[in-house]
Amino acid sequence: MELSELGITIGFMFLMCWSPGPNTILCAAHGTIHGFKSTLKLIFGQGVGFFLVGMAIALSMDIIENYSGVMFTLKYVGAAYILYLSVKIAKSPVTKSEQTNEDLLGFKTGATMQLVNPKSFVYFTLLISIYSTRVGEGVSIKIMIICISTVIGIASVLFWAYFGSKIKKLLSDQNKAKKMNITLGVLLALVAVNILFQ
Repeated sequence: MELSELGITIGFMFLMCWSPGPNTILCAAHGTIHGFKSTLKLIFGQGVGFFLVGMAIALSMDIIENYSGVMFTLKYVGAAYILYLSVKIAKSPVTKSEQTNEDLLGFKTGATMQLVNPKSFVYFTLLISIYSTRVGEGVSIKIMIICISTVIGIASVLFWAYFGSKIKKLLSDQNKAKKMNITLGVLLALVAVNILFQ
């Protein structure tokens, strides 16, 4: 195993996982609206889905490289799903009395989002096809890379959800809270638009 290459690979993971994207913005928005603890199921679903996408890509790299139509379709399905979530965030109620369990996004949403998130697919394709081969050869190296990446990804969305929950305390005024929901919804929509035009 090349330790210097592993360091470079971990740097790539941090850059990709901690930068704003569908997962980070959704967790910040959900944390702002519902609080940190209520976002943990969503984060757990994201972690499981993220790991499974990584494993699927590692095991099917040849198919992915030969069928570009899969990525093309995934891009549009993923962008549509992220746009749907952005509308849901923007229209979320601003007071606890208005919120219901139906407003909470849970494990299923977190996991499903990974299956239609083009950023995750592109990320793992680059990670497995380029970076993991520099670190070393074999299935064990790929699994190690995916596990490290999942831990870094979960740490990222935990931070963003916590950050969102702290913003919530600053937004006791309903008008400010509503504007924040709309702003976070628009940011998530911009991520979807960015995915479409990449």
